[in-house]
Amino acid sequence: MPARETCSGKVARLEHKMCDRSFARGLSLPENLGKGRKRINLKPNTTVVNKHIVFLKDDAGWYADMEGTRAQNAMVSGADTMIEALSAGSTRVEMVFSSDVEQPGDHIMHLHRVEHDPWGATYRVGNGNAGEAPRFSGILGLPLAWLCNQTHRFIGGEHPKDIFVHAITNN
Repeated sequence: MPARETCSGKVARLEHKMCDRSFARGLSLPENLGKGRKRINLKPNTTVVNKHIVFLKDDAGWYADMEGTRAQNAMVSGADTMIEALSAGSTRVEMVFSSDVEQPGDHIMHLHRVEHDPWGATYRVGNGNAGEAPRFSGILGLPLAWLCNQTHRFIGGEHPKDIFVHAITNN
C-alpha cells in the first residue's frame, strides 16, 4: 500500500509543477509562493478523556445507548461477548473510558488496536494497571473485540490506537 502523501507534500509537488511550467514558458514566479502557508492536520483527534457510555441488553443482544438505530449500535463480533463478561449478569453496563492519552491514569482494562480495516477495528483486550479485566473469549477463543465504525461517532472520527477503561458499573 503506498504511503499517504501529506498536504504539504501535495502543495510542494504543485509548486514544482508550476515552476517547471513557468520556466518552460519563460515566466517568473512570485518569490513568496508557498511561504507562510498553514499546515493542515489530516489525522483525526482520537483523544477522549473520561467519556461515559451505557450498554443495554434486550432480546436481540447488547447495544450502545446512544444516538442512532438499534441496529447501528449493536455490539457484534466479540464486542457483545466482552460486554456480556463485564455485565456480571446485568442488562445494563456503564463504562468510563479514555482513549489515546499519554497519561491514562488508573484503568482496569486496556484495549489495544491490532487491526484496522474499512469496516472497523479489532482490539486485544487486556488488564489495566489497576486490576484485572474480566476474562472472556471473543473471536477464535481469544480476548479480542471488534468495534465497528459507529465508534467514530463518539471517539473523534476514527478508531483510537488505545482505549483505557477506568470504571465499569453494572446494575
